[in-house]
Amino acid sequence: MSLRMCVKVVESWRVKMRKPERRIYEHTLRALNVQPHQAVFLDDLGLNLKVARELGVRTIKVSISLY
Repeated sequence: MSLRMCVKVVESWRVKMRKPERRIYEHTLRALNVQPHQAVFLDDLGLNLKVARELGVRTIKVSISLY
């Protein structure tokens, strides 16, 4: 996967937080210095998207096919 279009990548293992913990989304918004409505979160799991959406982040559910 190319990350060229990503402004910031937050790796949960680096920040010692995990999705869908609310605090990782809040941490990411602070790191980006943006309001929730200015961010877009992509994930393949609905539970992770739900928490982001509850914070006001726009979400996109993706599916990745390896074949």
